[in-house]
Amino acid sequence: MPGSTSKKSLPNLEKAPNQRIGDALADLLRDRIATMSVGDQMPSVRQLMRRYNVSMLPVTQALKQLESENLILAIKGKGTFISPQRHDKLIMLHRSFYNSSSESKRERNVREAIKRVEGWNFVARYHESIPQSPASFEEEPIASAHIVACDLSHLRPDLLRELAEQKVPVLLIDNVSPHGANFDTLAIDESQVFMRSLEYLRDLGHRKTAWLLNEPHFHNNEGHDERFLKSLDQLGLPPGLILDCDTVPGTSSREMAYRHLRGYFAALDGALPFTALIVGSPSGGIGALRACHDFGVRVPEDLTLVVITGTVLENRLCVPALTEAFRSNYLESEYIVRILKARFAGAEPADHRMDVRMDLAERESSGPPPPSPVVPRELKPSVL
Repeated sequence: MPGSTSKKSLPNLEKAPNQRIGDALADLLRDRIATMSVGDQMPSVRQLMRRYNVSMLPVTQALKQLESENLILAIKGKGTFISPQRHDKLIMLHRSFYNSSSESKRERNVREAIKRVEGWNFVARYHESIPQSPASFEEEPIASAHIVACDLSHLRPDLLRELAEQKVPVLLIDNVSPHGANFDTLAIDESQVFMRSLEYLRDLGHRKTAWLLNEPHFHNNEGHDERFLKSLDQLGLPPGLILDCDTVPGTSSREMAYRHLRGYFAALDGALPFTALIVGSPSGGIGALRACHDFGVRVPEDLTLVVITGTVLENRLCVPALTEAFRSNYLESEYIVRILKARFAGAEPADHRMDVRMDLAERESSGPPPPSPVVPRELKPSVL
C-alpha cells in the first residue's frame, strides 16, 4: 500500500479523551511523513483505524491537524497525499494593539527577515494587553513557531500557556528572565543605552541631566533607571533626576509625558535643576516639547531634549527637530532567524542575549546649557 506504515501501537491511552489519542496519532504520523516523498499517498481513515486500533474521531482529528500544518493534502475522491508544502513553516509574531513605533518597526524587520528564508512564511497577530477573554487559537492556522513581544510575555500569561500547549518553539523577545524550560528568550543587552547620549551631552557642557521615563514598564526600559544613574557615574557626572510618568498599558505615552512634565513644571519652586532631558521614546519627546511650550521653556536655548528610540525615525519633522539616540546595529531579526533555525534543527530552548550599540542623530533640540538658571512660567492662553 502506498505510504503504508509498520505496525506501531499508540501509547496506553484507552481511557484518555479522543483529543489526546488524536495528538498521539498525529505525532506518529509526523515521523512517518518525514520519511515519505511529496505526492505519496497516505493510508485511508479506515486503514489507520485498523492499524492503530482507534475510532474514527481521533484519526480525523490527527489528519486535520497534519493538514493544517501543510504536511498532507486531502483531495476529494482520490485520497490524502504528502503535501508539496510540507517543508513550509509558518512563523507567527504576537504583539499588542499598543501603538508603538518601535514595535511596528520590529514587525516589519522580522517580516522581511522571515520571508527571506526559503519555505518560511510570516503572519502577525495582535492581542489586547489586558485580556477580555482567554487566548484561543482554534480558528488560527497552525504555526511552526511563535515570537512573543515583551509586553505580552509580561501581561498575558494565558497566551503563553496556550502557546506552550502547541509544542512548537516559542521565542520571548526583550526578556531578561526565563519563563520556563519550554521557552527561548532573547534579551536585548542595552547596558550602553544611555552612554552615547550622556557623552554627547557632556561634550556640549551639560552636567545636570534628567531622565523622563514615559513608556510602560513592560517595554524595553526595564532597569533603565539604574543604567541611567550608572552611566552618569561612569562618566564622572553628578547623579541625575528620574521623572517616572507611571505610564500603564493602554494609555498614550505622549500624553503621559506631557502631563507629567507639565505637572512637574507647575509644582517646581524655583529654577530647573537640570539643563538636559532624555526622553524614553520619540512620542514622549513630542509630549515634552508641548509641556515646554506651555511653560515658556525654550528648546534648546533653555533645555536640551534627546529621545531614545529603537531605530532612527522622522522626528526631524518636529519643530524643533528632535535629537535621537538609536540602535545603530539593530540586528534583532537576524538573531531571531538564527534561533529558530537552531530550534528546527533540534536545539533545546535557551536564553540568548544580543548586544546593541547606540548611535546619535544630532538635530535642533540639543545645544549647550543656558548661561543662567531657567524658571518655568506657565503662559497665559492666547486670545483669538
